[in-house]
Amino acid sequence: MGKWWIYAALFLGAATCFFLEYVVKVHGGPFLHELLRVVGDALIVAFILGIAGDFYLKYKFGEEVMKKAVRDVMAEMLGFLRGGQPVELRKAVSRFAGQSIYVRSTRIRVNFSWAHKDRVMRLDVSVKVKGTCIDDNGYLPRGPLWSVASIRGYETTYLHYSLHCPVADINVSEDNPAELVPFTTLSPHRLSLNQQDLLTHRVPHGAYIPPGETFDHGRSIRTFLRATGFVPLMHSDFAILFRLELTGEALPGLEVSVFHPMSEVGEQEWHYVGEDPVPVREWHNVTPGQATIVSWRPRDNSAAGVS
Repeated sequence: MGKWWIYAALFLGAATCFFLEYVVKVHGGPFLHELLRVVGDALIVAFILGIAGDFYLKYKFGEEVMKKAVRDVMAEMLGFLRGGQPVELRKAVSRFAGQSIYVRSTRIRVNFSWAHKDRVMRLDVSVKVKGTCIDDNGYLPRGPLWSVASIRGYETTYLHYSLHCPVADINVSEDNPAELVPFTTLSPHRLSLNQQDLLTHRVPHGAYIPPGETFDHGRSIRTFLRATGFVPLMHSDFAILFRLELTGEALPGLEVSVFHPMSEVGEQEWHYVGEDPVPVREWHNVTPGQATIVSWRPRDNSAAGVS
């Protein structure tokens, strides 16, 4: 049977989430409805991309024939690129067939601290990416970045943005949040950063990362959420190694659960309850559109019902 039973489990899990999402939408609360939607999306994308993701990573990055074949097979036989499918799903499948980079490692550090004890959690999320350009035309990040919006009365803020490629004379490092504000857009549920516009103002005209060259890409975001809550960490590129680190002054008093859907046998869930001396986990072969969901609640349960 190989890995096919895993793919079947991912598909059935997604279908269950979507069904429960419908039930909760009618009879339940918005928090559980949103959680089921995110988990369902993550599982179905892992199912689709997992079928071919490992093959892609292990053999030929940038092979145009393979890219077109994978995209056409999925579009014609499975219909995942048709207009009726969710936008996020169609984008993820299209990305699979048209990658400009691959990522050797992605490190995400989530820092927990109290903005208001037992009521409001301040979450600082930093992302550091080490990648390689595989596009014959060169590469500059262009897609928008986003973070979940803060709860009412608080603001989500981009604290830092960086892009470094010495060979291309690209050395962007912005640590002043006020300088990043003009490139952000706030919607009811997220704060987006237009990095294409940002890099137009920060990178020398005509500069790009050449094919075969490596680069470092980073950003940090601060957002404020409930004492009991969750945050999705979305992956936009293929990554060979993904490292998640938990830290912060509030961490010892929290119970943290991490769900990372995978297309192969491995540890998909990680529960941290304070006894782990080094709260770090690593996964391999991450695919575009995959989501890692981090949820938390106070260990004493006294604030677990705060909403």
